[in-house]
Amino acid sequence: MATSIDQVTPKQGISVGVIVAGIGLVIVLRAANIIQAGAIHAPNWVVGIAGLAFFLPGLFMVYYGIRNAYQPFRLAPRRDPGQLSFGGWILVGLLTTGLGLIGAWVALGPGARQFQGGITGSAIEGRIVFGIGAVITLSVAALVWVNGFRQFLGGRKASTSSALQRRPPPPRIPRR
Repeated sequence: MATSIDQVTPKQGISVGVIVAGIGLVIVLRAANIIQAGAIHAPNWVVGIAGLAFFLPGLFMVYYGIRNAYQPFRLAPRRDPGQLSFGGWILVGLLTTGLGLIGAWVALGPGARQFQGGITGSAIEGRIVFGIGAVITLSVAALVWVNGFRQFLGGRKASTSSALQRRPPPPRIPRR
C-alpha cells in the first residue's frame, strides 16, 4: 500500500484515477443536463461542484500514476515533503472552496431541507450544522489560497507548517 503520493505505482494511480474521474465525469455531465437521469434536488452548479470533487482528484491520481512511472528520469529537484506543487495547490484550493460552497448552499440556500438524525432532526439544526461546516471549510480554503499565492506568486517561501511553528520566547531581562 502506498503511504505517499510518490509511492503510487502506475497501475494503482491510473486504474483508481480512471474509476474516480469517471464517477465524477458522470455527475458533471448530469449537472450539465447532457445525461438525463432522475430528478435532482439541488441546483446544477451544486451537483457540478460535487462531480468535480471526484473528477479532479481522479485526474490527479492518473497524473501521479503516469509521473511515477517515469520517476527515474526526473531531472527537477525534489520539493519538501510538506510543500504542495502548483497543480496540487490549485486542486486543494478548488476542492476546499467547492466543498465549502456546497455546505453554504445547504445552510443558506432557498427551499426546504430534510435532515435525519442529530439531536432533533429539524431543518434548522441541519442548516446550522452545515453552516458551521461551511465556515470551517471556507476558512481552510482561504488559508490554502493565501498560502499558495504567497508561495507561487509572491516569491516568498510559505508553508502551512511554518505558520504553526512556535516562536522562541522573548529574552529575559535580569532583575536587580
